Amino acid sequence: GSNADMEMTLERAVSMLEADHMLPSRISAAATFIQHECFQKSEARKRVNQLRGILKLLQLLKVQNEDVQRAVCGALRNLVFEDNDNKLEVAELNGVPRLLQVLKQTRDLETKKQITGLLWNLSSNDKLKNLMITEALLTLTENIIIPFSGWPEGDYPKANGLLDFDIFYNVTGCLRNMSSAGADGRKAMRRCDGLIDSLVHYVRGTIADYQPDDKATENCVCILHNLSYQLEA
Repeated sequence: GSNADMEMTLERAVSMLEADHMLPSRISAAATFIQHECFQKSEARKRVNQLRGILKLLQLLKVQNEDVQRAVCGALRNLVFEDNDNKLEVAELNGVPRLLQVLKQTRDLETKKQITGLLWNLSSNDKLKNLMITEALLTLTENIIIPFSGWPEGDYPKANGLLDFDIFYNVTGCLRNMSSAGADGRKAMRRCDGLIDSLVHYVRGTIADYQPDDKATENCVCILHNLSYQLEA
């Protein structure tokens, strides 16, 4: 009954993140509790890490249940917000490939938003920028940037229902961080098939539509600016 909600603690929530003997609805509820507790509470973020909650959440990504995946990704996104220890923990536990796997497979827009927001948070850590270029650049370019940008037209109708603006905005924010990773990172991004073409195509489109204040356009222009740095060298 209603008592159960009052008794929920971070400790209990983390202990409920066991795929083998919990109903999906219970796992989702526990992950959602963690997501809410970690919103704007740095102590809660630290506590979940101490309880090994990040490992358990990442392991739950393999559960083929939309509600579980959505809740888990939401919890992880809040856990890595402004917490460098948690960001590094996600990366060390091979979290980026696991998250990208879900991003490619899920049709749930909210889950995609949480994952791309989470990756954006990870990319703000200088230690992780090169890792993100190695592990995430290709997938993000092929699955989000190229299709949403509309380049090349005809192949990828923009309104394919699998993407929306927030997802594209998150990924351009992520790539903007990655584009400041240094010379090797810039080289890898410049070599990424379709990335530059898609960014230019998107910027041309928003300018043609008189939407120069579009948030993603700013990110795209910054990426292109960073990737042109010392290009003549």
